[in-house]
Amino acid sequence: CLDLLPQGLRFAQPDLWVAVAGKQPEIVEPWASKDGAGRLLTREDLDAAWAGPRRIVLVARAKKADDWLARRGGRALARGLSGAQRADLVVLENRPRGR
Repeated sequence: CLDLLPQGLRFAQPDLWVAVAGKQPEIVEPWASKDGAGRLLTREDLDAAWAGPRRIVLVARAKKADDWLARRGGRALARGLSGAQRADLVVLENRPRGR
């Protein structure tokens, strides 16, 4: 996830990483220091992973997703997903599955 933590994901316990550029209101305690300990990345870490050999699936708000794709490549898998009261989440991938 990029600069956000959709509410349901906080409790689902998936293999989830969150990249943040600074303090984000959606990334709250106690998740950040308990369940999320070791799962917070810098933007630089995410950039390196995106360019690396592994397939990355990223969730971002529409404005950031469009900028991300324009600057770093990849494609949108889904748009208009709900995040809190706004339906503006986009799911991105850096490369198709199996590549």
